[in-house]
Amino acid sequence: MQKLLARPGNIASEGVVISADGLAQDGAGTGTAAATDADPVTYWDEVNEQPLYRLAVAFESPRSIGALGMAGWA
Repeated sequence: MQKLLARPGNIASEGVVISADGLAQDGAGTGTAAATDADPVTYWDEVNEQPLYRLAVAFESPRSIGALGMAGWA
């Protein structure tokens, strides 16, 4: 049986993670890079009660993205 889709790697660590809203970190978070490290123990902790949160990953050159995974807490 041939595998059609392998688990993708995390390429976010190859770029710079930016809080696109310019929100300062609060609480015990470990910086914006923690938002993309795929480790649920680390996290990015932002200003509470905002209507929208945006993160961006800037790469040195264009990249193709085939899948995107996300987790969040309300």
